[in-house]
Amino acid sequence: TEQKAAQLQSSAPADPAAGLPAYDWWNEGLHGLARDGYATVFPQAIAMAATWDAPLLNRIGDVVATEARAKFNAQPVSADRKI
Repeated sequence: TEQKAAQLQSSAPADPAAGLPAYDWWNEGLHGLARDGYATVFPQAIAMAATWDAPLLNRIGDVVATEARAKFNAQPVSADRKI
């Protein structure tokens, strides 16, 4: 249980038995993939929800996902996981 709980933190220790390296995955997308350089910044989620514009929110989700993939793919495989 302790080992599993440690993986729930943003800074997770390595787990050699599971083949997992140590990593720090803290980030969030609505504010431009925080802590990862330049990106699009969107309003607070509650403000976007108040628009009642579901197609707009889907488009925002697509932008966040595309930027996240682009930033991930721009990093070399051996990149430091503690940004």
